[in-house]
Amino acid sequence: MMKEISQTAERFDAGPLDRTEDNIFRASDSKQPRWETAESVHENNNATIDARYTASLSKNPLWNAHEVLQRPVPIRTAYGETITNNIDRIVEGPDAEIRALWQKYKDKVTITKPGYKGNEAYYSCDEGGVTQNIEVAAKGDAIDTPYQVSFHEFGHNIDYLINRTDGDGKPGKFFSESYKDGLLGKTAKQEAESFLLQRWKEHRDKTGQRLLPEKFYSMVQKELMTAIPLLERGDISDIFEGATNGKLCLGAGHGKEYWQHRDNGKEVFAEMFSASICNFGSLNNIKKYFPETYKVFQEMVKIAGGKV
Repeated sequence: MMKEISQTAERFDAGPLDRTEDNIFRASDSKQPRWETAESVHENNNATIDARYTASLSKNPLWNAHEVLQRPVPIRTAYGETITNNIDRIVEGPDAEIRALWQKYKDKVTITKPGYKGNEAYYSCDEGGVTQNIEVAAKGDAIDTPYQVSFHEFGHNIDYLINRTDGDGKPGKFFSESYKDGLLGKTAKQEAESFLLQRWKEHRDKTGQRLLPEKFYSMVQKELMTAIPLLERGDISDIFEGATNGKLCLGAGHGKEYWQHRDNGKEVFAEMFSASICNFGSLNNIKKYFPETYKVFQEMVKIAGGKV
């Protein structure tokens, strides 16, 4: 239901939507699959990796395929020169602050299970690094550009490392949680609510109708999913979902239960980090729908990146 919180503002409170499109679930700091959708949406996930990556992996057998668990190792040790150089070249494109942050932390990012061939992608501070299928990440899919999944998880790893030097230093905490008392996630929630409130007023003024919250969320979801290609809305979909506790999702997210008792700022940081590096269409939508949140992210990047 919708309830008044002041004379001039309304807060939205509704249950989850009936999805009009298969939802793609992302997982980052948990062990849920990052991709979980219909085969038609992520058919490339099972495709054979192209020749250059197969060759690079075969020439760099840096792991024991029989070992399920092993000590976390740096990116270059885990994946070899060719893939590491491919990753580094992608970061040559973004703005100077993002490049500085990457240069400062890239050798501190660690990989667990380098030879992993499954469909999960996540960062775990308990395990000490990122687990991913690098072959799948290198290809990209309907929701992520090549290596975008990698940079999402690297973003989580960096977010955690930053907190040890520039944050409160608490074990298990991330900079996105400690910076100005979680300002990143709080700002995303404020902007999501302001956007929805504005759309509510526009619809009411235009039609004279007061839609039930469920119908209203469904209308907004349909509009945005129709207007924005999936590849360019996956990040804002996840940000909207976290900012609204799962009430609004644009076809890609973690699922409503994921956000229970969880700070949304960690995902905001990872989404903005990866979009800033290798999905500029997504970044443009982040700037459009979450401009103030993006400014907070930029503040954090500048503080953490410094001069290299």
